[in-house]
Amino acid sequence: MMTARKWLLALASASLMACAAQTQISPPPSEAPPPTTPIVPAPEEPTSTPRQSPGNPTPHAANPIQVPVSAPPPAATTASPPAATESFAEWRSAFRVKAIAAGLSAAFVDSALAGVEPEPRVLELVNNQPEVVAPFWDYVDRVVNERRIADGRLRFADQKAVLDRTERSYGVDPRIVAAIWGVETDYGRIKGNFDVVRALATMSFVQKRRRAFFDANLIAALQIIDDGAQTRDRLVGSWAGAMGHTQFMPEVYQRFGADG
Repeated sequence: MMTARKWLLALASASLMACAAQTQISPPPSEAPPPTTPIVPAPEEPTSTPRQSPGNPTPHAANPIQVPVSAPPPAATTASPPAATESFAEWRSAFRVKAIAAGLSAAFVDSALAGVEPEPRVLELVNNQPEVVAPFWDYVDRVVNERRIADGRLRFADQKAVLDRTERSYGVDPRIVAAIWGVETDYGRIKGNFDVVRALATMSFVQKRRRAFFDANLIAALQIIDDGAQTRDRLVGSWAGAMGHTQFMPEVYQRFGADG
């Protein structure tokens, strides 16, 4: 049987390898080095606007542990300011049309986006993710250590009923869920303090080649607020918009979140 350290080490290794081609959502480091030289993004690709099906109402979730584990975002690209021809006001106007088409009221969208401007810290952190820039063993030592393993055992015992129920419902090994919980937020200690709406708006504005992904998640975040699942001021998370104990993106929360 694999030890707790081996489970966490295996997950950390998988996370690091995935980051070679994918964006990993992680708790923001306390400090980040200056951003790298920006790369001008390619023109925006045509996108389709997500719509919520009337026959599939949005679930609201608040469990400390949720499954299934979210799929990672699309391939990572170096963030850079958008072309000089597009201002943030122009981005906002274009996004407003998409959000209204997705079923949100114009008044709500205008209220939610009022005063929102690009977040400078997001621009710094997106190019300096620890999974990408840190040497492998430095990253492993950060996410797998004796203190975290001991905490994990305590949290595992404390949440055993939820973990067992999750395994029965979805067939996911409880140790995997606990390992993800530990790596993503240190068992809920570091869930992020970024305004999710502002973070996602920033990512959509600067990541033109991934705009469809971030637009869909910003719309999902606004739907969460509009549905009353969370208030605007309390919807906080990582610099890339991931939320909660296991750092799900808003769209994943909307699709798979379940109470109980």
